Amino acid sequence: MQKLLPSYILKVLKGVRIESKIASKQLPKIEDVIQDSNNNVLYIIVSDRPDRSALIGYGGLIIKKIKREINVNEVTVIAKTDLLIKRKRISETIMKAKAIMKRRKIPQDIKEFLEILIEQLRLEKKFPPRIITEREKAKNIKVLVAYSGGVDSTAALVLLKNMGFNVKAVTVDPGPFILPNWVRDNIAKAIKLLSIEHEFIKPIVDFHEIIEHAKEGTHMPCSLCYPVLTSSVYMHAVENGINIVAFGDLISTSKYSLDFPLRKKFLLRVNLPGALALTKHDTKLLSKGIVDWKPLYGCPLLRNSMKNHRWMRYIAIERVLREVRAGILEPMDGLRYIKSILKLVGK
Repeated sequence: MQKLLPSYILKVLKGVRIESKIASKQLPKIEDVIQDSNNNVLYIIVSDRPDRSALIGYGGLIIKKIKREINVNEVTVIAKTDLLIKRKRISETIMKAKAIMKRRKIPQDIKEFLEILIEQLRLEKKFPPRIITEREKAKNIKVLVAYSGGVDSTAALVLLKNMGFNVKAVTVDPGPFILPNWVRDNIAKAIKLLSIEHEFIKPIVDFHEIIEHAKEGTHMPCSLCYPVLTSSVYMHAVENGINIVAFGDLISTSKYSLDFPLRKKFLLRVNLPGALALTKHDTKLLSKGIVDWKPLYGCPLLRNSMKNHRWMRYIAIERVLREVRAGILEPMDGLRYIKSILKLVGK
């Protein structure tokens, strides 16, 4: 692939604007153009978010036409200001990992996991492009992944497998009101494609009370459900002698991406996408061809609760906006989530 210069991108942009009858004369400042020949992906680094908006166009119209013109699989536009924030977050994660490694009596597999994680974090600081390197010593380290079948936890699986770890995925199955059959089918398909060990496990408590609270509208079901799901994964890890648990959490970045959730036990929780300061766009790319992203907010229980209790819709929308504000969810994707929430009509 011939090296593309910023001047060429701007030339294509001008042509697309003329073709699409876009009157804007403001041209974005392009800092760099990076080509990932292995994956046929083009990264365009612009100065700031307004430059990014000017290049992408409303609904991604301009960038879609540029993608066709240049003939690449994917075009990703990144603001340099966002890259600086990403690198700062990764630096904080590295500091936290090093601090954990200095603790007394840390199990050897956790220490070796963090050593490998730090190597990957340093590679991610150089993004773009994204480089994932398999390490030979990683194959002796078992990592349990809490797998929901969504793009974020799928990205965590892909990353850990490509880094060479001995990965097992578990899905907590409280029943079809939270884990419908189509999600179970998607999970089975993804696990087969990735050739990873997987198990459906039962939650540590019965969900009858949680369902009743959701129906009555006394509690947001997520606030009751999530602690049970995570505790069920922790207990499975402890019972099977696994010291490292990975989640697909995006919003817990920096030092908050690494934690010991159980008292008096060295069980390391790593929110891998958060540790690497990934965005929803990143996890969608990493899980492409394995699972599809759907702009559908929440499980059947939450969606039914939001339909019948308006106040829950506002809480859900606030959570979407929080991810947009954090820079991990693009405004257009956030809008799609909000539309799926607002379609729920009830009381």
